Amino acid sequence: ARTARMAGGVAEVAIECVESGASIGYRSADQAGEPWTVYTGPFVAAPGEVFELLTHRIGYKPTRVKVTVEAR
Repeated sequence: ARTARMAGGVAEVAIECVESGASIGYRSADQAGEPWTVYTGPFVAAPGEVFELLTHRIGYKPTRVKVTVEAR
C-alpha cells in the first residue's frame, strides 16, 4: 500500500499488487472477522489507522499483511 496524498489531516490511500490480475481486499484492523471490502480505487483514511490487506490470484497463495497509514 502507498499513501498518495495528504490533505486536511487525512490521507488518500492507494493499494497495488505486484501480481497482475490479483484481487485485493481490505478492512480496518479493528474489524477482524468482518467481511472484506473489495479494493476498487483510492480511499481516504486517517494517519495512524491500521488496515489488513488481502491479495489473491487463482493459482497463487493468498497474501495477508497489516499496514499503517503514515503522515507525510
